[in-house]
Amino acid sequence: MAKKEPILLKFRFTYGELKQKADVTLLLIDRDLAEFSDRGFTPA
Repeated sequence: MAKKEPILLKFRFTYGELKQKADVTLLLIDRDLAEFSDRGFTPA
């Protein structure tokens, strides 16, 4: 059986922190979409 290569991360976050940052980003995108819709802007 072949030896598995170690995974090298290019960021300094734990996976939990990275998931939390992604969740916050998605919430902010949803908030912004709602605000743009309220002001009459639509996606192109």
